[in-house]
Amino acid sequence: MPKHRILDILRRKSQIKKIKTQSELKDNLLKIESTKKLEVDLDFNIEGTIEIGVEQCGYGLKVNSQLRQNMLAQKEIVDNRLEFLSTQQNQLQKLVQNEQIKAKKISEKYKEFNKKSEIEKEIKQLDNILTLRKL
Repeated sequence: MPKHRILDILRRKSQIKKIKTQSELKDNLLKIESTKKLEVDLDFNIEGTIEIGVEQCGYGLKVNSQLRQNMLAQKEIVDNRLEFLSTQQNQLQKLVQNEQIKAKKISEKYKEFNKKSEIEKEIKQLDNILTLRKL
């Protein structure tokens, strides 16, 4: 397989991987936004279970306490998910940067190879002209 074909395939493969990673990054950002919204909603609901200055009966107090405990557990899960998604986002951003660097290097190699092949063609043409003149 010719070298320019290999470089072209590598360049396309790198572009596809970069696009795929960017798509994953976009999906990750949407997940982060929805998780943050869920966190805000949980905070609002947790504060709604706390009634200051209102006399509460035993059953209502027990229900609010259990509800608050459940929402705090959910909030901890949401916080862990946000931490995971942030870590994943950083990794995806690094992958995109690496793919951009890789694509740039491949493009430089491809251009360099094209220049060399053009020079070789010109040299062959000049050699052909010189051999024809000698005859």
